[in-house]
Amino acid sequence: MPLRPHIKGDTFNGLFITVNINGVPLDLTDVEISVHFRFNSKTSCDVHKYSVGSGIIITDATAGKFSLLADTVLNWKVGKWYFDVQFTLEDGSIKTYYSDILTITQDVTV
Repeated sequence: MPLRPHIKGDTFNGLFITVNINGVPLDLTDVEISVHFRFNSKTSCDVHKYSVGSGIIITDATAGKFSLLADTVLNWKVGKWYFDVQFTLEDGSIKTYYSDILTITQDVTV
């Protein structure tokens, strides 16, 4: 299901994600997570970058749960922001298990 549009300058409720691989939670202990949001295309130079401790909070490592941008004011450009969530596993392999588009709409009461 696509994400609901978010109004520019409003507080984002966040994304709460559980990573399951073949029905088994991915243990996020010692896993690096990074997310890049890119404006209007997947290769845009206009980017917001996040990692664990900076926009990403692991809420239950052994259950594969984390949050992204919870309670964060997003005052980004109006338009589509493409993003994916990249995981660097303990063995050095890199996996992308989630991607989507977050649409930012103009606030009327600015």
